[in-house]
Amino acid sequence: MSAPIRVGRFELIEPKSNRNGHPLKPVGRSGHCSVADDGNLYVFGGYNPQGPLATWDEAFEGHNVITLPISLEKQGILPELWIFNFATKRWCAPETRGVTPTAAASSSIILLKDKLLVYGGTVFPFGHLMSNSLFLLDLSKDFTWKRINGTGHGHELPLATYGQSTLVHDEHLYVFAGAFSFHLEPVNDLHRLNIKTLKWEKIAAFGNLPNGSYKQEMAIDPAGSCFYVLGGGHLAGAIGLEQFNVYHFETRTWSSKHTTADPKHGFPKSRSSFGCVQRDGWVVILGGRHYSVNVLDVLNVGLDDVWALELGSLQWTKLEIVLPKPMYFHTVSLAPSGMLYIYGGIVEHEQRSSDIYQLRLFAPTLAELAWQKLIEKTDSFNNISRADLKNVGLPSGYIDRLPP
Repeated sequence: MSAPIRVGRFELIEPKSNRNGHPLKPVGRSGHCSVADDGNLYVFGGYNPQGPLATWDEAFEGHNVITLPISLEKQGILPELWIFNFATKRWCAPETRGVTPTAAASSSIILLKDKLLVYGGTVFPFGHLMSNSLFLLDLSKDFTWKRINGTGHGHELPLATYGQSTLVHDEHLYVFAGAFSFHLEPVNDLHRLNIKTLKWEKIAAFGNLPNGSYKQEMAIDPAGSCFYVLGGGHLAGAIGLEQFNVYHFETRTWSSKHTTADPKHGFPKSRSSFGCVQRDGWVVILGGRHYSVNVLDVLNVGLDDVWALELGSLQWTKLEIVLPKPMYFHTVSLAPSGMLYIYGGIVEHEQRSSDIYQLRLFAPTLAELAWQKLIEKTDSFNNISRADLKNVGLPSGYIDRLPP
């Protein structure tokens, strides 16, 4: 395949122990959201039916112990932020202030420079209470959550949903689809928030409108003219990937486009709750939930396959690699360096995972390779000062990847 994508292997990252000798990692979860920069993986929210089982008092090294509201703890909702530093290979759960998003299952997240945007989500029972609120967390300051109060009336405001998709384009936050009840069909609404004026708008689109869906993914055309809706699910089953619904920004119209099958493997199976990353004109999907419901049977299968889609030709290519195990409701994040990270999800026997895997998906720069080699050869960065790292010639951009 003539693509910049590298087919390597997934590597399990073992978190390092803290000073007290206890390895720290979050309780396993599904339905969380995550993003990555070159220094850290940021994980917010999620669900575990057994609740927050981490041994907080052994884990936090100077951070306050997280105390969840009793109602949320019993529900298994995990309204918490965890950060995994790639250089030190350590997790931390920083103390946050302000109003934490509590509808923290099946939310969506976006990283804008040094700010996290978290939108939507649900509590448990799923669909009982949902959110249409947007929250901001400034990673460069005091880790204070702030609710962004957008303006609008009636249908201008999006419904409170979970499993929706979000993206930012031309100073607007777009919100598409999502479920507003566990027992009703999801919606196909499209709204956008002007990031400068904070005014919501429901987009009255025309053309071949998509059906309502939940836990779908979106990819934006490299030219910025449209976005594609990939997969997702509704009550009857997962949505196929043979064709996509496409939204055109300028004309505010929907169309549909057919994709081209892999010559050997055909099309990917229909799926929802899968991982999806994009770089330029390439989209990669990983795993997911393949399901269908009828009067005779219920099919529910976790997937372990990995596919690439070239947006220019809409050509599918099945990559010669599989996930370490079938999984869905996991998250996949792509760092600017080209390293891909998988975290959590539902795996065998309905277990919630807290494993983190990495895969070199795109070729790194020589400087990035040197940094990775330094990480491999350095037992711990805790005993090395930033001044010493600067004195030996390490660029400040790499020093800034370390925890403060």
